[in-house]
Amino acid sequence: MAFKIDNFISNLSRYGTLQTNKFEVEIPLPEFLSYPRDILTLRTDRVRLPGIVTDNIETRRYGIGPAYKTATNVRFEPVNMSFIETSKSDIHSIFYNWIRLGVINFSQLGGRASPESTRGPNFLMGYKENYVKDITIKVYNNAGEGMSTSSSISPSLELKLVEAFPISISDNDLSWGDTNTLYKVNVSFAYSYHQMIVN
Repeated sequence: MAFKIDNFISNLSRYGTLQTNKFEVEIPLPEFLSYPRDILTLRTDRVRLPGIVTDNIETRRYGIGPAYKTATNVRFEPVNMSFIETSKSDIHSIFYNWIRLGVINFSQLGGRASPESTRGPNFLMGYKENYVKDITIKVYNNAGEGMSTSSSISPSLELKLVEAFPISISDNDLSWGDTNTLYKVNVSFAYSYHQMIVN
């Protein structure tokens, strides 16, 4: 069958498209952090929408012949996000303290168990239910659906990262030559699984 440009244009008009720059990320903070609740949503500059990877084994049914793959499990890779930093380093502080106060007390500032400790970090682990949160990633279409506060408008694509928490804050290059470059905080999140929200 020959390709017809009219059919392609008609399909685009009928079903529309999505763009990579129309999104928002909702990151609720654990109870032990007291920062403005919307600061991360408004400062999220970039996010990689998570994919799905299956674990597979190769099998030869009779010990010989062509191998075929059989799925044994599913894996969810970490999600990387980039945030535009505030003038008071609030974003770095949020994730630093999320890990330090919730996940593992690695800093001599002390953790939840000993907030005023000056004897150095105790490297105690927190309870997972205290530091995980469900993160929601929403993608909107060109018609602006989901951009309103109206309950009748919803995103075109919505994924929830269940039981998510930060696992790393990337290092950052500082340079005298970068006079017009915004400082961004890059954070990786682990999560148990993700699910698509159907509206």
